[in-house]
Amino acid sequence: YRIGWYNSGVQYGGFTKAVYEYVKARYPETNLLVGALMNVNESETLEFLRGAIAGGLRGDYLSYHGYITERSGFDRIFTLAGKFGSILSMPKICTETSVLAHEDSEALRLLQRDYLQHIKDRLPSPMLEMVLWYTLAGNGWLNSDLQRGIEPTPAWTLFREMA
Repeated sequence: YRIGWYNSGVQYGGFTKAVYEYVKARYPETNLLVGALMNVNESETLEFLRGAIAGGLRGDYLSYHGYITERSGFDRIFTLAGKFGSILSMPKICTETSVLAHEDSEALRLLQRDYLQHIKDRLPSPMLEMVLWYTLAGNGWLNSDLQRGIEPTPAWTLFREMA
């Protein structure tokens, strides 16, 4: 299993340790996110994380991605936070989530709104510090945008009400 430029979690853990020590020595107030973990195969992701810990993983927050494709996945980001928390005591941030689909539809956009409402109802959570939606607009990646052109989606309308 490979993540980013690293062939193993151990290599990645060693990298984060070196960067963390360097940055904290010069800018102690800086918070560093590590991870950006994402893999469809959760056991490989957990194996990578265990390797990173063995390699000296250092950071202030563990970052991970938690995309879903259907309503049954609404709790996925919280389940992942719990699994990561069972092996690493570090605050967690889901830095990317959305409901993804190859085809845009009103049903998808309503499902995204319902998913965002579900997240809102579950936060704050003792296992998850923050959740970031990916993307705001313009990317078009699997119809995850909160805005279509200049038109807000139902999820964007809810998001604005939350601010």
